[in-house]
Amino acid sequence: MIELQQEMAIKNEKKIDISTISFFLISFFMCWIPFEWTFFRFSFINSLSIIQLLRNTVDFIPMLLLLFLFLSGAILPKEFFYILLAYVIIFFLNSLSLIIERKSLFQLTSFFGVVFRFVPFVFFSFRLSHKHVSKLLLNLRYLTFLMIFIGIFSLLNHQLTVFLFLPSPDIFLPNVPTAYLIDDELSGTFITTIEYAYWLLFLSSITILREKNIFVKGILFLITFFLIFKTGSLATLICLIVMFYCLFTKPVTQIASIAGFFLLIFSLGTILKTTIGQADLVEYASLSSESNRLGFVSYMMPEFLSNASLKDLLLGCSVDVDSLNKRLMSLSNLPSILLINMEDNLKLVKDVYWVSILLNQGIIVLCIYFALITFIYRIATKNSSNPISPILKKSVIILIIGCFFNQLMDLKSFSFGFWVIFGLTMRKQKLESPYLI
Repeated sequence: MIELQQEMAIKNEKKIDISTISFFLISFFMCWIPFEWTFFRFSFINSLSIIQLLRNTVDFIPMLLLLFLFLSGAILPKEFFYILLAYVIIFFLNSLSLIIERKSLFQLTSFFGVVFRFVPFVFFSFRLSHKHVSKLLLNLRYLTFLMIFIGIFSLLNHQLTVFLFLPSPDIFLPNVPTAYLIDDELSGTFITTIEYAYWLLFLSSITILREKNIFVKGILFLITFFLIFKTGSLATLICLIVMFYCLFTKPVTQIASIAGFFLLIFSLGTILKTTIGQADLVEYASLSSESNRLGFVSYMMPEFLSNASLKDLLLGCSVDVDSLNKRLMSLSNLPSILLINMEDNLKLVKDVYWVSILLNQGIIVLCIYFALITFIYRIATKNSSNPISPILKKSVIILIIGCFFNQLMDLKSFSFGFWVIFGLTMRKQKLESPYLI
């Protein structure tokens, strides 16, 4: 009976060209993510609520398409099934926490959807044919150079770049994004600098890895480093340097290590000098703990863990903002940034993603996430013959480090790239591309 069902599923798959569907879906999102705001720039939609509704609708397309293909008989790889199972368990535990808090389960849809929306790209990138993988890598190379060009153009004339690629800042009032406010920080076609930084990191890492010419590798890395440095994102810059170690061949590993070290020291020194001048670093760290995300770890979490109930420790205080604020207000060591606008605290806490998971979803969910990360890393190690696997390994390290600085799994640019890379790494076939020099 099982064999008959498998035969029927294979027949149904043959009727549907999953590889072609996957290729066009991934290609669409590769263009949509960096240029979605450009699309709305030339539309006649002036309502931010309508724009957000349309953006969320587009983001749900991969999930709906995956569901359709599954119901049509598409076979899911077991690795992808394990990932889905992990997210189902996380969804159940979050639902249980909300029920205990007597809060609506409806809010879990938007909260969980942001994290899960691009997970289906594991399946779509895995199901690409050899021909479509080659085309995808070629398109990715072209897009890398386009984003670099736009970044350089933005450095030359930031206001003109904003005018050409972004909608009017009036639609965002009163909370205008950083792209409109800070001319010195690079954001490209995105409304935030962090999105552009991680998008460029995703594109350039694969392009540099697939490039055989060591000179071209070096030039691309230096340009990428400079552009990410100009975004003002120290976290992304550190992630780029971590990624740097997998982008060059073994003969120059020592040179890469030395160069990476000095680049990091230069970046830290420049940023610290710019932000605090000659101020005492100890005093700066103390003030930072009181006012920003450093305080989430140094002040808030120790007190929360020592006073939390068993339910809060295991399941968190739920993803409801009122439940979160109730727990926060009971703490004496609360970073001042969380007292400005408490309606935004659910998002603000996510700036230190691991703290957010522990606080909102509990130790059990945090352990599931780290088990999932370990599983992904093992897949990359198992398929080490796949030339994309080094990127996945370093992406896992970037995920662990970066989630102390940003909400990486919620960022479109990082989440999309991470799951596409994972799907490509699951493929056991050797990847080839016609553009290799």
